[in-house]
Amino acid sequence: MEMIYESALLTIEKVRNFRYMISDVFMPNKDLLKKNSNLKGALKGKRCFILGNAPSLNEQDLSLLKDEFVITVNQIARNKQFKDIKTDIHFWADPGFFNEENTNDEFIEVMKGVVSEDNCPMVFYPLSAKRFVENHELDKYLNIHYFSPLYSFHGKYKRNIDFCKGIPGFYTVVEYGITLAIYMGASEIYIMGCDCTGIVNTLKSFQDEVTDEYAYEISEEEKKRMKKMQEANLLENHFYSWYKTLQHYRYLYEYCYARNIKLVNCTKGGVLRDLPREKYEDVIMRK
Repeated sequence: MEMIYESALLTIEKVRNFRYMISDVFMPNKDLLKKNSNLKGALKGKRCFILGNAPSLNEQDLSLLKDEFVITVNQIARNKQFKDIKTDIHFWADPGFFNEENTNDEFIEVMKGVVSEDNCPMVFYPLSAKRFVENHELDKYLNIHYFSPLYSFHGKYKRNIDFCKGIPGFYTVVEYGITLAIYMGASEIYIMGCDCTGIVNTLKSFQDEVTDEYAYEISEEEKKRMKKMQEANLLENHFYSWYKTLQHYRYLYEYCYARNIKLVNCTKGGVLRDLPREKYEDVIMRK
């Protein structure tokens, strides 16, 4: 019965993707994605590191990444070690971030904060956030690139990742970083700060407990903004997104393995068990 159920789900995903192929052809503002063409194969044969924002990141010396290709996400600019990273690419993906009702001046400054005097990374936003970017004039401060989450990602997904077109949609921003690394031709992809315990923060929020279990300190105003954003969705939706997040990590590992790409979890601790693990320090020493 379980095999029949999984087969039925896979069939549904494939039917959806056939429909999305049509949407891909007629996508509004699709020309903006052409800017990503120069990234294809840019990391061929090289390695990269993708940093999440879980508390475990504070237990690792990020200055060791100063000569590595690094992809960061979300509010990591608040992290005390951020200035040591010299990130190359930064991602924003959660649609909740681009809801004007959840936006304030502090949050916009954090978005701008990925740029420093000696570093100006490429910053990726979903194509659907274009109006948000323009309304807050982020395109005047940041090296903006867009991506378009479109397809359903599943265990039999065989399409090539192409950031000049629609790509698979995910429930956590780190997985978009992984897909970009694949598109760029990286042969080794290492993720860090991916404890996968964020559902704990959500549960506390629903119990009127404000938590700051991230790789950085946040203000009281930001805690209120994040609590409001979390409570905008039903709790069952949060659980579904975490189920899909863990499932997609497994599928991404299988997708990479089939293409001879090494995908490794260098997070210190955490609950993600579907990727092989290596110690961060050991990986750094191998260069």
